[in-house]
Amino acid sequence: MKNSLNVGIEKNVPKKDKKEHKKWINKEIIDLMEERRKSKNVEAKYRDLNRNIKIKCNAAKEEWMNQQCQELEKKLNIDSKFINAKITDVSGKKIKCCSPGCIKSKDGTMLMEKKEMPNRWLEYVEDLFIDDRCENPKEKR
Repeated sequence: MKNSLNVGIEKNVPKKDKKEHKKWINKEIIDLMEERRKSKNVEAKYRDLNRNIKIKCNAAKEEWMNQQCQELEKKLNIDSKFINAKITDVSGKKIKCCSPGCIKSKDGTMLMEKKEMPNRWLEYVEDLFIDDRCENPKEKR
């Protein structure tokens, strides 16, 4: 049974690439990386390959960034949604937001109306800073 499952998986499930590289890394650089990995024992060849990889990576990254900037300049006044997407793509920062615009009431239901939200925040803060002590504590002498 295990063998038949493995055969079915191999036929139907697509294989993922081993590692996702940066967008500017091309096939030539990947081949050089593979060659460098194979020649770890030969120090001189390894150093040369490493230097070549760094040079080619820097050049490819510069070319990719220039291409992205040219695309942004073309659509500067036309498409602001494209510009925002491109900037987040280039910067690599993705903002994760939790539940935007809604909070939970005391009983756990979601509050969607903006009129109810300030009241809920007030309740929450009051519960957070509730003080059961008497107003004027007596001093011990």
